[in-house]
Formats: sequence, structure tokens, C-alpha cells
Amino acid sequence: DVTYGLLIKGLAADATRVQAIFDEAIEKGIEATSDFAASVLSFCAQTGNVQMADNLYAHMKPEQLPALSAFIRFYSDSEQYEKACDVYEPDLLRIHGSEENQSRGTLHLDARMERSLMNAALKCKRSHLANTLLSSSPSDIAKHITMIRNCAAEKDLKGAVGIFESLEKSGVDLNPVIYNTVL
Repeated sequence: DVTYGLLIKGLAADATRVQAIFDEAIEKGIEATSDFAASVLSFCAQTGNVQMADNLYAHMKPEQLPALSAFIRFYSDSEQYEKACDVYEPDLLRIHGSEENQSRGTLHLDARMERSLMNAALKCKRSHLANTLLSSSPSDIAKHITMIRNCAAEKDLKGAVGIFESLEKSGVDLNPVIYNTVL
């Protein structure tokens, strides 16, 4: 997989050759690691090749948090919001514990993936997922500001005010940035 990953990186300008290399790797049944996935997903992000990412995901059936995080970020960045949430909800939670365990902090998500996932959840109207992510750290002001801004972009005044009120109830010191964001 290391060799295939390097070939994909080196030939990224030639989509036809990259596709042939990817197909050969899948056909040979290589055990794809997170590094190989990163190479393929980087190429997919450059070219918008969601189908290749889907094929890689189906081939890998990833169970490691770094690989799952990479897929969630890729799908979210590619505006495949449903797929990003689908990778998280059934797969990541199944592998690393229930939503209850995640909300208690036993599943540590990196900040970039968490923002991508929260954005995806809001875009595809999975408010239960967004609320779960918010409740996992009720005093995280940045998360709340992101949620309020996403609600504003969707013209969801009720949602924005609800998020502000949940932050207010958490006992966090509210600053002018928060008030300006909700306004």
C-alpha cells in the first residue's frame, strides 16, 4: 500500500493513471492503511472524485479513528453531507462506542473533524447529531458560535436562539463575540 500511495501522490496530475493504479491496488486486495487512504483521499479532493473515495471506503471498511476522520472530513469538504454523517453515526459509533459514551468524552474527536461533522449534520438536517456534539462539551464557545453561524446561513432564527440559550444555561461567561454572532 505504501508503494501504491506514493504512485498516486506522484501521478496526481494524470487522473487516468491514478485510476488504473487505484483499481490495481483494489483488485490485488491490498490491505489499505491510513496512509494509503490519505493519498487517495487527497487525490479525490483535488479532482472531486467521490466515486473513488466511495470505492476505497467500501474496500477498507476502516475501523481506525484516523481513517474514519479522514473520510468524514473528505465527504464534508466535498459537500457529501449525508455520507459524512453516515460514516460517523453507524460506523464510528459502532466501532468506538455509543453516542452516550461519545457525549461523556470517551471518544475524542479532533477539532477539525468535529467542525466538519457538525457542519455536515446541520447541512443535512441531522440536528440530533449536532446537539450530541454540542452537549459533549457544553462550555466550548467555538462550537456554539459555529452552530449559530450555520443556523444564520440557513435563516433558522429559532435554532440560532436555541443554541445561544443552551450556551447561556451552561454558565459560561458570555462575551461580545457571542452576542454579536447571535445578533
